[in-house]
Amino acid sequence: MRTLTRLATMILLSLILAGCGTGQGKCNGDFSGLMPKGWSFISQTALDTDGKGQLQCVVLYRFDLTKDGKKITPIGGVVYRQDHGKPRWIYPHPLKLPDDFYLGEHKVEPYVMEALSGSEGSELVIKDTDPNAVIVQLSLFSWRDNKKDQLDTEPSSNPDAMSYKAVGLFRADGGITVEKDKVTVLTRRKDARSQLADRKVYVPRENKNYYKQNSNELVDPAETDIISLVVGDDPTSSPYPEKTVMALYDIIKDDNKLGGLMSEDAAKALKEGKLPYGCPAPRDQLDRVLIQTLEWNRGTEAQPQVLVGGKCKLKDGSSKDMATIVWQLEKVNSKWQIKGATPQ
Repeated sequence: MRTLTRLATMILLSLILAGCGTGQGKCNGDFSGLMPKGWSFISQTALDTDGKGQLQCVVLYRFDLTKDGKKITPIGGVVYRQDHGKPRWIYPHPLKLPDDFYLGEHKVEPYVMEALSGSEGSELVIKDTDPNAVIVQLSLFSWRDNKKDQLDTEPSSNPDAMSYKAVGLFRADGGITVEKDKVTVLTRRKDARSQLADRKVYVPRENKNYYKQNSNELVDPAETDIISLVVGDDPTSSPYPEKTVMALYDIIKDDNKLGGLMSEDAAKALKEGKLPYGCPAPRDQLDRVLIQTLEWNRGTEAQPQVLVGGKCKLKDGSSKDMATIVWQLEKVNSKWQIKGATPQ
């Protein structure tokens, strides 16, 4: 029965592909007619999904459709590729995430990049962008073929034999960025003001996979800290004094920029190493500061105090615990100004 089904699929695909030219950068045929009942075709994109020089067709579709046409329905995907069989024939490989998770709900798009230095070829990336142009879900797939030296064998539906293996799934409401061997995830703190978000930076296991060994659980983040999604061009004008303190840590190594955030006396003391900033090393040895504790409901409304703690990343690659610092601020000409700091 399986052989007959595959034969029927071959014949159907042959009919669809007949007479269709293979334009550069285009799928070899129209796959919209292959959607089963309950699926709604979205798009098809020709991509070299494994970096081997041959184009495959990535097809996206909606499922769990509703009669009223609601748009927030889950999106799935399948890749049609031609590598196996005698003669070669096109076979659909579903894009399966752990626990059958969907690929997105909003604007879902595929693209290819070298996301993992430890894998062969490129990775297929599926991103989901919400109406605010924020990437809220990102999925990574690597093509695996245990029969790549047996191209005359039929394609296999066994994912252990050949499949697009999921090597990472990230979801967040503040944005996701992917670089080679690094994914950064921002999750908003909905109960906090000043547009705070938790940032987690992930690096892949052995530069091959973002999941733990024999698990569908993501590797532990390599770095975590708290950021403000929007500090503003002039954080001292913000109603939130903690944005001024966070901006200070962004430029704390640059003496020329301290005066825009601090009083003259405070800036002078910091330059001379007399004002504590939390790190047990001079500023010229500092790479960056990871803020992991932030409190601002201290002091008075006119002279607030902002408490900061976290990690100090040094230029030699080491990481040191940061002493908790209480920063004192006040309003000068309607703008916040850092007046001093004391260890807690």
